[in-house]
Amino acid sequence: MIYRDLSNLKSPFVSAVTGLVLGLCCFFSEPSAFAVEAGGQLRLGAYSRSVEFEKPLNTETSNDEKVYSAQLRMSIYDFSSHDDSIVTDIRDKVDSYGKLDTQNLTLDTYNRVQVRELAYKRPWESNQFYFTLGRFSLNEANVLDNDGLEAGYRFSHNSRLGLFGGQAPKDVITPYYVDPTVTSNVNNAQAGVYYSYEKKNGLDRSLYTNNALAMGPTYNITDKQSHTYFYHMALWNLSTNNRISSYLQQDFMPTSSLRRASVSHSYYDPSFRTNVSLSQTNTEDYLIQKDILDPLPPSAEQSLRFDLRHRIFSQLSLDYSAGLSKRTVDGKSMNDLALGVIVQKALIATGSFRAQYGIRKNYFSNDRYVRGGYDYWNQYFSLSIMHTVSTETYDAQTSVINGIAKNDRQVTNLDGGFYFGDRFRGSLGYQREKDDKLSASAFFLMLGYRFGKGTVAPVRTKPALFEEI
Repeated sequence: MIYRDLSNLKSPFVSAVTGLVLGLCCFFSEPSAFAVEAGGQLRLGAYSRSVEFEKPLNTETSNDEKVYSAQLRMSIYDFSSHDDSIVTDIRDKVDSYGKLDTQNLTLDTYNRVQVRELAYKRPWESNQFYFTLGRFSLNEANVLDNDGLEAGYRFSHNSRLGLFGGQAPKDVITPYYVDPTVTSNVNNAQAGVYYSYEKKNGLDRSLYTNNALAMGPTYNITDKQSHTYFYHMALWNLSTNNRISSYLQQDFMPTSSLRRASVSHSYYDPSFRTNVSLSQTNTEDYLIQKDILDPLPPSAEQSLRFDLRHRIFSQLSLDYSAGLSKRTVDGKSMNDLALGVIVQKALIATGSFRAQYGIRKNYFSNDRYVRGGYDYWNQYFSLSIMHTVSTETYDAQTSVINGIAKNDRQVTNLDGGFYFGDRFRGSLGYQREKDDKLSASAFFLMLGYRFGKGTVAPVRTKPALFEEI
């Protein structure tokens, strides 16, 4: 059985926006003076994961996953003297085991199409008064998607002020594996005001910041209330060698709480590279990163991290890192220390060798790990392989829950990218994992193609240096 969710394509709002966008295009277009152009990108992706349990888990011995995706993003432009454009972003995801057949207790194919963006835009880059009408995302206010209107005024080349209002599309904010009817009572109205500032002083100093006061849903399907929040992000280059970045999302209503926050400082010179960061995340972030053997309930976390890279001489660098984290719900803490080495130009001029040893006092175990890998790159292709061997010794409570006192784990990662000219590129990844509880393998492939006369990435003349990342 194949289920195809096209409700968002047939919704009255999307139909109305489609007609309005086309009407605006006809109204603002000047065919006698401009030639309409189109450009965009097409992406195709595939992900497959196979898991085999050493012992049956809930009577099951395996847990496989296969997902295919496609994205078409396109802009139509050059039909107006104001540089107006029509933008579309359509996505399709096919999950081979994504829909539960409750009658036969089987997992069937689930296919979901989403209109992520369909809007008429007058850009701020070339207009003092600018606007967007339709379905669009708004990074300036940390809004994933909005069905409505954005309007703003650019005071100078550096600063602008904008307003927005509308509704968060429920077919977007609801995870694809959740029945959209679950969000039927969610208050999805959203509105707000933002201020954006960008200043460049030559190549060394610059500041870019967004600040917003807004209301909207939290994108947590169990939370049906609208939240009023303050959002802030900033990137500040103090000089060629110094950068400060910050991020904040503070809720004011219905309760006051700090949802996410981070601040970091990076420093670079030919011999040293350092990064210090302080952050707080929430339960949603914890769930995303949670290990399958982690028995603890989700919790917000506060983390402090320090990383240092010291170049001993041109072909040898040492890495030092330390981290400390604390869970809010139960006060449990985690700390880790690691020492690594990077040998550049190993074997060949475009290759490097990496190795690292670390110890970690986890929330529920004491861990030791060692990893080693090799990186290769050229103008059109890059490849990285890494193998990690670790031992996790669990505390008494976790040992009872997981049924084992110690877990020996080996993980192999293979990552690659390929680039042909300025239009076609792709990436791939493979992971193989084996421990005392399960065996798993995963494969990922993404292909991308840019078309039209729009802005494209420059031709790749120099590959990314892995040892500099």
